[in-house]
Amino acid sequence: WRADLGMAARLPHALEKQDILITGRVTGLPEMQEDSTRFDFDIADARFEGRAIPLRGHSRLSWYAARGKPAPTMPPCSTWRIRVRMKRPHGLVNPGGFDFERSALQKGIVATGYVRVDPANAMLGNAGCVDDIRARIAQAISAALPDDPHASRLLRALSVGDERALDEHDWQVVRATGISHLIAISGFHVGLAAVFGALLVRLLWWAVPALALRFARPLAEAAVAFPAALAYGALAGFGLPTTRTLVMIAVVAGWRLLWRGGGFGEGFGLALAAILIVDPLSVLSAGFWLS
Repeated sequence: WRADLGMAARLPHALEKQDILITGRVTGLPEMQEDSTRFDFDIADARFEGRAIPLRGHSRLSWYAARGKPAPTMPPCSTWRIRVRMKRPHGLVNPGGFDFERSALQKGIVATGYVRVDPANAMLGNAGCVDDIRARIAQAISAALPDDPHASRLLRALSVGDERALDEHDWQVVRATGISHLIAISGFHVGLAAVFGALLVRLLWWAVPALALRFARPLAEAAVAFPAALAYGALAGFGLPTTRTLVMIAVVAGWRLLWRGGGFGEGFGLALAAILIVDPLSVLSAGFWLS
């Protein structure tokens, strides 16, 4: 059912490579290049030849620089009206290679394309959001390390999941050292944030033993671990691996707060069931099985 909904939401074949006027919001961190800006865009309204069309959802777009002008700047969370030319997600039929169509289905991408030159293109608003905070932190890291761009790029990726500045050399080093899972913000990072929150509680209970008379330490750990993980997950951009881990931690924390018994197997099974209820298409991701 969910897969059918995802396929039905994609751009109709008849509208491929047609000029469509869409309104929506920039999501994530736009990637600025010399000749273009790549960004994710949530479509809230779409019109073709003045008529509303039933196209809503996530799209992946590029806006190429006009001749003699720099690529346009797309602030995170800004609202735009743009004329685009799009197509349905297409991938290469290479056995063993990356299956973009399956990935697009899992991520809810309904179309890919580029922005057309048009007087109607305009920014309608710019509201603050978590992605804007992430962009500011990334800029602050770059400003703090002007003489060490390599360290700056790695810190941006590790802290807020900003991989935009990583070049091919960086990725070669990451792959050669086997730490790709550390660069891409994943469940490992969010789990560490939850553990850090629990350790802070444990330290506080050790420093003030009288707290144990008022509130059981395991309950306090669960109550603090999930908000700590949630805060870090927001800074990391709520990617799919991050969201999966947050669901796992929420289930286990809730399980503890309700004074439920059982061992690791029961907690693991509850977390697995919760993930499949929230996002059944997680099974299409290798990260789901590796989690």
